[in-house]
Amino acid sequence: SSAILYDEQIKKPCRKFLQKGICDFGPNCRFSHMSEEDLFNLKRQVEDERQLREDAVDRIMPGRSIEEWLSRREKKRTALSTKG
Repeated sequence: SSAILYDEQIKKPCRKFLQKGICDFGPNCRFSHMSEEDLFNLKRQVEDERQLREDAVDRIMPGRSIEEWLSRREKKRTALSTKG
């Protein structure tokens, strides 16, 4: 998902797809067919997947100290608050 998100974020919107809802190139088009809402939902999915991976690591490594856990939590909160 993150690779798709990256690819779609760097593409410019497909004018034909935006105007007519269809493009002759289909999935091979070098422009993006995703709406702002689609990109937002994909970004949320990528963040959810990342969070699940991090949570799994937290469960696998129960020997870590509470200070380490609190530090990681604070970094996550700071990162989320700066995203907007």
